[in-house]
This record gives sequence, structure tokens and C-alpha cells, in this order.
Amino acid sequence: MLPNVEVPPRRPVAALIETVRRLTSASERAEHAALKEEQRIRADLLDLPVGWFVLHATDISTFPELDADADHVAVGPGGVFLIYLEHHLGAKVWISEHRLTIDGRDSDRLARVRTEARRSSGQLTTAIGCNVTAQAVLVLIGAPTMQMLSRPAEVHVRDQHDLRDWLCRQPPRLDRDAVSALREHLPAPERTAEHMVTGSVK
Repeated sequence: MLPNVEVPPRRPVAALIETVRRLTSASERAEHAALKEEQRIRADLLDLPVGWFVLHATDISTFPELDADADHVAVGPGGVFLIYLEHHLGAKVWISEHRLTIDGRDSDRLARVRTEARRSSGQLTTAIGCNVTAQAVLVLIGAPTMQMLSRPAEVHVRDQHDLRDWLCRQPPRLDRDAVSALREHLPAPERTAEHMVTGSVK
């Protein structure tokens, strides 16, 4: 009788099956694409010119002046921007001054992020002793149709394509001393190669 031999699991085959499943599932493909977009946006923000600095979600949560739900906070000559990323693959979006409608359903996100930006404005102004206006930026990823009926009050609604360039085009709102004071009050940790990537996507 032949001795019992334990056959090791066929890991390459299992990995291949998982890859095929991911590529053939619409939801898996959408999740994969969404992660790649988030990583690209993060890389773009890290590439902002000298004079800007960026906090990411894990950093933001340590500062009570900022909204813990924000994905990024960018600070520079153009001001303070609380950036929120939302995925709406294939959605039809209508935007007006006080209303955001996604596939026919009203969203309360405009009011929510507007309130948080106002709160951050007041607390940061108090903290550094000069006027700071924090602005909310709602980035809708994957929405092919965005109808801007009128500009939202105090909230910027954008797609994912030109966020970095848009920030760079903002008119000056903070002088160098104010940006330095904010950098000192909201110190960002030193970035290493590991910090700059949130996960690998192949």
C-alpha cells in the first residue's frame, strides 16, 4: 500500500480562479476601478506644488477641528479644502444650490459637508488667530452625467478628473504666514513610500 501523501493546495490555480472571478464580476470590476481612482487622486494631491500640504483620512481623524469623514484635507494658498470622495458608478446626478439628486433620489450630503466646513472654519480661525474659510469639495467618482442646474451654496461638486489642477487654479485666499500657522497646527507626518500607497492594485 502506498503511503498517504498530503498534496499541497494548488495556490496558483486558486489565484487564477480569483482573478477570473474579479474580472468577470461587474461589482468586483467596479470596486477595483474605484480603488484605482482613489489611489490616483491621492497621488495627485501628494503632487501639489510647494506651498501646499495634504492630510489624509488617518491623519484627519486626530484633529477635532476637521471632519473625520473627509477623505483628504488640502491646505495651501488657495485655502483649506475638505475633500470627500463618493462612488456613483453610472449614476445620473443633478446639482442645484441646495439640492443634490442621484439617480432620482435626494441626498443630504450638501447640507452635511457644508455644516462641517463652517464648523472647521470657525475652529481653525480661533486656533491660529486669523480668518480661515474651509471649503467642502464633494468629488463624485464614476458619474457619467452631472447636470449643474445652479452652483451649490458653499460646496464645490466635481468629478474625479482634474482635482489637483482645479486646486492649483484657486485664487489666493491665505498668505504664507497663515499657511505656515495651519501647517504647525495640523502637522502632517512625514511621508514614506509605504505611506504614499494605500494598497496594491494590479
